[in-house]
Amino acid sequence: MSSPTGEDRPPVRLPAGAPVLAHRRRLSAILHADLAGYVRLMAGAEDRTVSRLKSVRAEVWRPAIEAAGGRIVNILADSVLAEFSSAVAAVAVAVDVQQRMARFNDVLDEEQRLMFRIGLHLGEVIVDETETLFGDAVNVAARIQLMAEPGGIAVSTAIRDATHLQIDDIFIDGGKRHAKNVSHSLRIYHVRTRENASRPLIRAASWIRRAGVAIRGPALWGTSAAATLLLVGTGYLASTERPRASVNSMTSNLSAGAQSKAEAEAPLLRVAEEEAAKKTAADAAAKHQADQALATANRPTTVPPTLNEEAATVEGRLRLEPADRQRLQIALTSLGFDTRGDDGVFGPRSREMIANWQKAHNRRATGFVTSAQQQALLKEAATALSKYDEQKKVEENVRTVAEVSEPPANRPPESADGLWRGTYDCGRQGNGSSVPFTLKPEILLKGRTGTWYTAHPSWTNDQTFGINVSIDGTSVLVTRLNFGGSANPSRTPLSGRLAGNSIQASNNVCSMALIRDASR
Repeated sequence: MSSPTGEDRPPVRLPAGAPVLAHRRRLSAILHADLAGYVRLMAGAEDRTVSRLKSVRAEVWRPAIEAAGGRIVNILADSVLAEFSSAVAAVAVAVDVQQRMARFNDVLDEEQRLMFRIGLHLGEVIVDETETLFGDAVNVAARIQLMAEPGGIAVSTAIRDATHLQIDDIFIDGGKRHAKNVSHSLRIYHVRTRENASRPLIRAASWIRRAGVAIRGPALWGTSAAATLLLVGTGYLASTERPRASVNSMTSNLSAGAQSKAEAEAPLLRVAEEEAAKKTAADAAAKHQADQALATANRPTTVPPTLNEEAATVEGRLRLEPADRQRLQIALTSLGFDTRGDDGVFGPRSREMIANWQKAHNRRATGFVTSAQQQALLKEAATALSKYDEQKKVEENVRTVAEVSEPPANRPPESADGLWRGTYDCGRQGNGSSVPFTLKPEILLKGRTGTWYTAHPSWTNDQTFGINVSIDGTSVLVTRLNFGGSANPSRTPLSGRLAGNSIQASNNVCSMALIRDASR
């Protein structure tokens, strides 16, 4: 067994007779994401929203999480819960997902865009035998997600402290918050890429109120509650002076002497507040500059952010299909730039290998391909791609032969639902009915069963008032419902088979033949 630091430790030995717990604990980075405006999107167009959610779940969320070594704990229509053993990997996946969702949303109208909020927290979780997660860390991650911007990422102090020296992204202090069912206050940080660091934070009061989040000011001075809100990274400091009315209301019950003293001290308090605000702003600015300098020194590439944006736009114009990206992944891997898979999705690993190939060919290491680079890659790996195509052709031929040679009896029956028309004959063989008759049922099968009713039961049709058809596999049971000379209905069964678009059933007196209406 390995400790979280990677050191080998001897297994823990429990005393004899001690109960064995069905769960275990471990330190994990928890990602919780939720779709903003889900109810509005579903009310506007359910089918379209469901289709798009399924698409991003398969093409964005699952590949990104699994490529980074994470694990999807639960994924619903509008939310995702994932676990990572690395906080750095969790932040990288969150940034990658939001960038890919931004490109996905570029082609949609603004009111149709899928804007996910992502929350990250690092803490100890409880894992049961089904690999389900429990614990305060999961709850905190869910609450932090509510504090994120639509399309943004919010993280806890634990995540920020564990990753800010190892990643190239910027953490913007979001202040202390109080969240529902969390006993302690939470200081959160908004994650921004460097090219988006100057974009102001969204302060939408409506979704903050829906989230149940209370924003606390950074300082309380004396008996007056003067709040100062510092926005780090947006370039300004918004400060609020204590209104005169609040001073009056707070001192209304004091004696005349106490009121005079409080009013005399008010200018001093305001000066102290302004000095404290200036010091806080200066400290934050100095820390921000230090973080920028350290991140710049550790940046692995010298490509300016604008070049990456241009490269992403150029690649987007290629409109690469999954098959195109799959061939590029195969080409990269064959040339020694292992993408660790050929799923047709360009995740963080694939982007890294594209950048490495570009460096090896003295090109700008953007991680995005141009049309010329695509052709160069395919040409350079032509031999490996040719072998891959031949192997695919052989596999396709083997699969085709197997499908053709499969015995019909082993093939699953096709759906029998639809409209069936035909005839139901009785007494034509002269051994069971004194009055032969013929019916022409039209039976609509749904869920492989259906009933047709006659217009009028009479002696000319042996008091028949309905015919029921039920199909199980290829076996067919036909039941004629008739009064049989009494008020209580009787049932006359026929057994038969389903074969393609025809149904045949009979007994020693009656028979039925139906054909499916191809137009329905």
